[in-house]
Amino acid sequence: MAWESSDRGSRLPSDWPQTRVRILRRDAYACQLCGAEATEVDHIKAGDDHSDENLQAICTPCHARKSSSEGGAARARELRQLRAMIKRKPEQTPGRTHWRDAKPRENKGF
Repeated sequence: MAWESSDRGSRLPSDWPQTRVRILRRDAYACQLCGAEATEVDHIKAGDDHSDENLQAICTPCHARKSSSEGGAARARELRQLRAMIKRKPEQTPGRTHWRDAKPRENKGF
């Protein structure tokens, strides 16, 4: 995980090193996604729930893939919300709803 651009480390509990070892041992150092050797601990559901039920042993490639996917989904959600906030209603010309509804102009002989 790119800790340089995240505040995640500061939000971990003070006993995180012990929790991390406990989860890795519980899961026999096996990645819960692919079965490879796990060296990291992941939150199953994003957020600050550090309970054992929400933690799993995971290998570095799976953790990177999962984190990237979650980050991309969060950015997409933020963009959708932003677009919804700035979306303008189409302006209508008084007396008609669409330019195609306009009557043709008379040819004045020009």
